[in-house]
Amino acid sequence: MGKKAKISFSLLAMLAALTYFVMSSNIISEKEGEHRCNDFNITVNEANERLLVTQEDVKSILLNSSLNILSEPIKNVDVHAIEELLLSKSYIKNAEVYTDINGTLNIRIEQRKPIIRINTKGSGFYIGEDGFVFPLSKSFTDYVPIVTGNVPLPFSIGYKGEIPDAESASFIKTILDFARFLQNDSYWNSMIEQVHVVNENDVELITRVGSHVVKLGNFDSYKYKLHKLDVFYRNGMPSVGWNTYKTINLEYSNQVVCK
Repeated sequence: MGKKAKISFSLLAMLAALTYFVMSSNIISEKEGEHRCNDFNITVNEANERLLVTQEDVKSILLNSSLNILSEPIKNVDVHAIEELLLSKSYIKNAEVYTDINGTLNIRIEQRKPIIRINTKGSGFYIGEDGFVFPLSKSFTDYVPIVTGNVPLPFSIGYKGEIPDAESASFIKTILDFARFLQNDSYWNSMIEQVHVVNENDVELITRVGSHVVKLGNFDSYKYKLHKLDVFYRNGMPSVGWNTYKTINLEYSNQVVCK
């Protein structure tokens, strides 16, 4: 076979391959267009095995929306609109939606991870590890430290979104910093059950041991104050009994005052 014949054969082979690819793509597209959306495949990540939003919650959101999904041709299903709908739910952090040739709508949900719960002024909400404020879930309660009392809020009840970048938000940001500390310290995270705010300079802690109240004062130097409490718990409490005192005061430098 001559050189020109080889070149012609190669061109014909490439042309045949390209034609096959185009025809195959058209066939696949036609098959996709023929299929209708007939099922949901929903995956929700589990934040420490806790589900604030379930597969049934996601399915209910979709079925109760105005979007045409089930029984629609796959090519007509608006995955972008579905993602936008799911992301409008504040307890959903990320949503990935795509269809497949079998007519299944695949949905992957990343839920938000709360690290503290605020109960104040007759209402409650979570704050996530990323500083996002979102309402309590109707289907599940996450067991994280609770903050009660007179908590100054830089937003109105029912707010959802990032903590505002304002001077009035300084105290709630301090609470978030404290919550992050608890999250990263397994001992204190398991020990501290509740934070009660009398005012910004008078904060009390309720621990899971004893019947006493721990007076923290303000949040200044809270790591040092908790270190004092830890030393007292380990060295002082066993000898006097866990229910001996009503209050343990950490406000004073270099000492723990008990009553």
